[in-house]
Amino acid sequence: MQEIELTESDHGRSYEILQGDSITIRIPEIPTTGYRWVAREFNHQVIMFKDSNYSLNPEGQIGGGGLRTFSFKAVSPGQSNLVLVLEREWEKEKPLKRFEIAVDVK
Repeated sequence: MQEIELTESDHGRSYEILQGDSITIRIPEIPTTGYRWVAREFNHQVIMFKDSNYSLNPEGQIGGGGLRTFSFKAVSPGQSNLVLVLEREWEKEKPLKRFEIAVDVK
């Protein structure tokens, strides 16, 4: 089983992976602004959400930024877009940023 590690620069790409493979996405976040990355869309029958956590940059200061890490697992063959959005939970406007990849699980 393989672990695919992605960053913000992988936005818009397509990936062919095998059932059982893992996808880890590390993306910059500054939670003190109120904006947080959220897993918005994915096919739950193809990709399973495993975990999300935040870690402060080691050289960062209080109120500074860090990385949000999302973990997913390919659970069955099929296709799915995987969409993350950077938004404020209480605002219903368009998200500040969007991260999207296409996944084809074999």
